[in-house]
Amino acid sequence: MRSYNFGVPAATQTEQRRSRVATILGSIDTPAPTPAGPVLFLLSGLPGVGKSTFARGLAARTGALVLESDRLRALLFGTPVHSQRESSLLFSAMRAAASELLRRGHAVIIDATNVGEADRQPFCRLARRLQVPLSVVLLEAPEPVIESRLALRSSAADGYAFADAHVYHRMKARVEPISGPHMRVDTSDSRAVERALTALTAAHGAEVGKGTRTN
Repeated sequence: MRSYNFGVPAATQTEQRRSRVATILGSIDTPAPTPAGPVLFLLSGLPGVGKSTFARGLAARTGALVLESDRLRALLFGTPVHSQRESSLLFSAMRAAASELLRRGHAVIIDATNVGEADRQPFCRLARRLQVPLSVVLLEAPEPVIESRLALRSSAADGYAFADAHVYHRMKARVEPISGPHMRVDTSDSRAVERALTALTAAHGAEVGKGTRTN
């Protein structure tokens, strides 16, 4: 008997997943892999902590390719509804795209909230399976700073990001401690951000961020 999910035959789901992965890969400018080789940078943090800004800074220094969940959600689904099913399909495609890029020798940055262990562990398992270095980076900021950023984002219609203060507080209740080695960065401190970017860049291609905090 064929297996079904969400009322769609398994074969059809596989083809749809391949199409989503191809769409993601086709949307990324992929230059030659960096000489340092593949590494997976996994960002974690609530809306408004500055993940995308940090990701852009890290990409500029390391040559890593950024998989930004907000942008890719809009790319794949047009007008996103942020349902559990939509998120499941999105992150399945992101992991497959990351896997392909890592296999090609690229460094990859996962730019998403990843607030729970269930969000992070599939990416951690991917790094272990491919035997590539993994650096998990927890980005934080004082709540007043975050709320100010979210208010500015809302008024400026900032990029693909949709989260407001309501979403921030809802997601805050889902935050789980990171169980493994990671780097913590207070993004309200520009010197801490600079030190973190410098450390990650220096360690690009090696296992980094083992239980350190940058503040």
